[in-house]
Amino acid sequence: MRTAYDRKTVDAPALPPVVEPDWAELITDIYQQGVPKKQIAERCEMDRQSLYNLLKGATSPRWRQGQLLIALHKSIVPQKPKSMLSTLFNV
Repeated sequence: MRTAYDRKTVDAPALPPVVEPDWAELITDIYQQGVPKKQIAERCEMDRQSLYNLLKGATSPRWRQGQLLIALHKSIVPQKPKSMLSTLFNV
């Protein structure tokens, strides 16, 4: 005979999916602001071949390189102003 037990725990809520940035778009945005690709690679602690592989979509950067690339993008590329609705709803 099988005994049924009441479940005493609740499943954790589902985590939102992790979305990887479009690295080629980030690099292109920085490049269009006048920063040479060689300098982008140096400031993100990677060689130029790694940068070109990111542009082609062949690889993803290492964690540190990705963080540096995102920080460089935020510091160089002018950010788009948020609309009033997105500000109100924290989107």
